Amino acid sequence: MSRLLRGLSITLLTRGLLLIIGLASSIILARWLGPQGRGVYALIILIPALFQFLGGLGLEAAATYLVARHRAEARAIALTLIVASLLLGAVLIAAYAALQTLPAFAGYLAATSLDPDLVWILVALLPATIASSCASAALLGLERYRLYNLATLIMPTVTLALLIGLVVAAGLGLPGAVASAALGQLAGFAGGGAIVLTVAPGRPRWAPLVIGDALRYGWKVYVAQVAWFLHNRSDMFLVGYLAGPVALGYYATAVGLAEKLNMPPSAVGTVLFPRVAAGPGTARDLTAGASRHTLWLTLILAVLLAAVAWPLIDLLYGVDFLPAVGPFWLLLPGIVSISVGRVLSSDLNGRGLPGAVARANGLALALNVGLNLWWIPIWGASGAAAATTVSYGVAVLFLARRYLRESRARWADLLVLSRTDMDQLTRRIRSLLGRRPSSPAQESGS
Repeated sequence: MSRLLRGLSITLLTRGLLLIIGLASSIILARWLGPQGRGVYALIILIPALFQFLGGLGLEAAATYLVARHRAEARAIALTLIVASLLLGAVLIAAYAALQTLPAFAGYLAATSLDPDLVWILVALLPATIASSCASAALLGLERYRLYNLATLIMPTVTLALLIGLVVAAGLGLPGAVASAALGQLAGFAGGGAIVLTVAPGRPRWAPLVIGDALRYGWKVYVAQVAWFLHNRSDMFLVGYLAGPVALGYYATAVGLAEKLNMPPSAVGTVLFPRVAAGPGTARDLTAGASRHTLWLTLILAVLLAAVAWPLIDLLYGVDFLPAVGPFWLLLPGIVSISVGRVLSSDLNGRGLPGAVARANGLALALNVGLNLWWIPIWGASGAAAATTVSYGVAVLFLARRYLRESRARWADLLVLSRTDMDQLTRRIRSLLGRRPSSPAQESGS
């Protein structure tokens, strides 16, 4: 348990650093590109990300799962899946080249003001992007949390440094922003691959049987990942097409700020997944406790952010982005609810039940797309935000029902802080304030 808590502490600290880095990057993109440029950049980033999720075949989750189960052969597993990822990325580049010949896709690029050459820069890096994710996932499977978090920091840190140099200092605008993202991806691949192949136990050998094992586990996770990505990002494609790049600039800004609240549940889910995969029978109390603590932390942060949203967006992004405040408020209830969903998804994936996660995400995706097609033409970015909040809530209900059936836990275990939770929290606060914690007997007699 102490190792798990140390891993969670390190991961939370890293997520805090990522929050600062991401916020700084988003401010640069907003202030130097403006609403329309910010919207176009969001779509340029999303297209290769879509190909990564559609073609990734769940190799990233499989790397964590297989390494957690077979740590003595971690180096062979990591090397094999990194090479397989590079080959898979080359296939995806060819698939994108074929897609670009379709008139409908060319029409979408024109309608959303996208430069095909800028999209190609990031598509060409798909092999490195997928391989980088597998390398970091293998470190997570080893529960080498310090190194895993170091690997995840490389890409955003390099990207931010290049944004400052190419966009702010050199004034290269949108092309500079895309170049920064591309070079950041290359740095993440080089750093993550070097770290995992250095520290992983076992011989560095090609193990073709690993690919079969990865695909057998990964295809089930793959369905869930694709549904989740489309659920999370189809609204951006639709906002850009139905409401235009300026509206997408507002929406991307609202989403980027609201999703900063995902840092705590993301950190918890990241640490929980390999622990549940290594021993599902011991995870009930761990997952339930993580769920209720994450829910209340996210709720408190969401209320605080909602109260300061207007001056905060004005301060960070400028008066041109104040139309993002409405969508931001509408997104917050969904972000709070999905904090529980992230914890439960990690638990179910660790139990070997990614199909349950896929079904929940698939239902939420269908609902999200339907509501977006209905509400975006009426309310623009605000319609997309409302659709996301509704579909998040539906996804969490289905995930919770399956988790409760598997674990025999109760709804209260997931959502309500217990007396023990409050006592522990009180003692921690007293400790942070420098006061000597009272013993349980002293507290009960006071």
